[in-house]
Amino acid sequence: MKMYRAWTPSIWETITAAIISAIGYFSPIKDITHMVLIFFFIDIIYGWRADKKLNGASFSPRKVWDKTVPRMMLTLVILLGAFVLDRETGQNFVHTYKIVGWFISALLLISIAKNGYLITNWGALNVIGKILKKKVEKESGIEITEKDLQ
Repeated sequence: MKMYRAWTPSIWETITAAIISAIGYFSPIKDITHMVLIFFFIDIIYGWRADKKLNGASFSPRKVWDKTVPRMMLTLVILLGAFVLDRETGQNFVHTYKIVGWFISALLLISIAKNGYLITNWGALNVIGKILKKKVEKESGIEITEKDLQ
């Protein structure tokens, strides 16, 4: 005789439901999240190419795991946390998660332009980097140093 289990979800069903619920909850910010992730990956590629050209270094996954991945994960946690803060408090005057995404994306674009200039010596990339830097400093009121881009 075949026994049927009572209607109690298994641990895998519970985990799956939690994951699907989280994906649904955070779906409004998928575009900005994807943009930030893409900028991080482009920054990794251009940073490696600039390091290879200047120092002859080969690609180091260790450097990516030690520096970039923690920064990327922390950025995502802050981005998701800002979204939760805005959504749960009903604050919709200025979306904090958009400010976070804008600021991090701008820093990554400045870094991409800087590394692109180091790779190609194309002056336009240096000018673009400076324009982006001035725009971020003007809009945020915060001076960006070289240390902020590393």
